[in-house]
Amino acid sequence: AEVFDPSPANIVARTRSETFPGGAEYSFLAKSTRGSSVNLTMTLRLGSLTSLEGKATVAELTAAMLRRGTKNRSLQQINDELDKLKSSVGIGGGGQNVSINVTSTRENLVPTLEIVGDILRNPVFPDAELTKLRDEVLAGIEQQRSEPQAIAVLEVNRITSPYPAKDFRRTLGFDEQAAAVKAVTAADLRKFHADFYGAGKATAAVVGDFDESMVRAALGGILAGWTAKQPYERAVSPFFDVPATIRKINTPDKANAVMIAGLNLPLRDDNADYPALVMANYMLGGGFLNSRLAVRIRQKEGISYGVSSFLTADPLDQDGNFGTFAIYNPQNSERLIAAYREELAKMLGEGFAANELNDAKTGWLQSRNVSRSQDRELVGRLSSYLFLDRTLEWDADFEKRVAALTVADVNAVVKRWIKPEMITIVE
Repeated sequence: AEVFDPSPANIVARTRSETFPGGAEYSFLAKSTRGSSVNLTMTLRLGSLTSLEGKATVAELTAAMLRRGTKNRSLQQINDELDKLKSSVGIGGGGQNVSINVTSTRENLVPTLEIVGDILRNPVFPDAELTKLRDEVLAGIEQQRSEPQAIAVLEVNRITSPYPAKDFRRTLGFDEQAAAVKAVTAADLRKFHADFYGAGKATAAVVGDFDESMVRAALGGILAGWTAKQPYERAVSPFFDVPATIRKINTPDKANAVMIAGLNLPLRDDNADYPALVMANYMLGGGFLNSRLAVRIRQKEGISYGVSSFLTADPLDQDGNFGTFAIYNPQNSERLIAAYREELAKMLGEGFAANELNDAKTGWLQSRNVSRSQDRELVGRLSSYLFLDRTLEWDADFEKRVAALTVADVNAVVKRWIKPEMITIVE
């Protein structure tokens, strides 16, 4: 395998991007790899806010059923052929996206793509397989009903993202999930596939050891000219300005507790303040063991088994989120919340120190380089950037902005954006 330079400039120079008839886009980055490995990712984009009303569960189950039988292959035949090819194919979907991830080798990628094409374009949705899948999903829902983390995630999402009843992005309660799954028929899945699946706004990327001309032909056989009856129109992500909610839910049969805190931000990733917010989050709780929350809550006081903070910003809409996750002994609830609030107050009051920021920059920039050196991560970024009309020059520019930050920049931005009194906390 070659010693690959993961700098944005080298990746841009090595990447070839083109468009198939019908609109699907793809990027190729060919390079020598250990074992001639190759990674491919593909995303289909479906429907619109209106056409997907009330169809969230049907969309998810359609994607989950794709691999369970086609006009040409049974589930067992699909699995047997992929085993022989030493290839893996993962498919999942929800909302407007269906994601396909393939790991293979130079000699086996093209025959693997033939199977992928059959799975995507010729599924039959066997009744017996739907029954099995329904039972698996319902069992998972039943298990989640008493799991602290599942309950906390659901509750935080319902509070901070209060979508209308028929919006496909609305968070369903456990009873609603179960009822929706039970109501879906194989005929519903066949109709959804026939109406919504197509490649008009699809993107794909391939990274690794492969023959470009052969893979282009194989990929084109799947994506070129494949149009959906229902056109794709991106559903805009709104910013929800919701009041803070403090909620504690008792799960007496569980030994662990989970805390999730969330604050919605009207934030896009091209906002001038975003680089400073990224660094502030990294120092507070995003930098794993070296972050303030981990040092205070996990290492010094031993309150939590694990604690971290997160920051998201949408690339297209004013839709961001700042929050924290912790898992701990329920007896430590008051101490955990007190320590969390104290660290937020310290961040806003005293701010960060210059040496703290310099160390954080070094660690964060190194993590970005490591991420680009991982083919499975890089291939996903290349595919999503086609949809966003970006290249890794965007990353290079963003990293320059981070490197140029002063501690005064970061401390000022944090005070503008982080309002502890607006944070929702669910335990």
